[in-house]
Amino acid sequence: MASVVAEYQRFLESLATRPVDGEILRMANLVYSNIFHLAQVGASRRARSTRLASIAIENLENTSTEIPVFNTMNADANNIVHLHELSVGPFRGFTNQEVFDLRAR
Repeated sequence: MASVVAEYQRFLESLATRPVDGEILRMANLVYSNIFHLAQVGASRRARSTRLASIAIENLENTSTEIPVFNTMNADANNIVHLHELSVGPFRGFTNQEVFDLRAR
């Protein structure tokens, strides 16, 4: 679930970088504020959109058009992490454990 939230936060950040209609921003914020509630429902038979529609009818008018600011790792270049070594195996095509040095070209 954390990956869904992080991906949606990236989507919201991308909305903040371009001109978008206020109603779209309201809907995006409404989805974000109810993402856990919406994620509990499967997508079959339009269940998720049906639940979102009822939430929107009740709350869309009072939802903010301001995109929240998220504390993402990309906001600070000092948080960039480099992978130096990768160990793989034994599984599938790797009969023994293989170690790859990623610092070398």
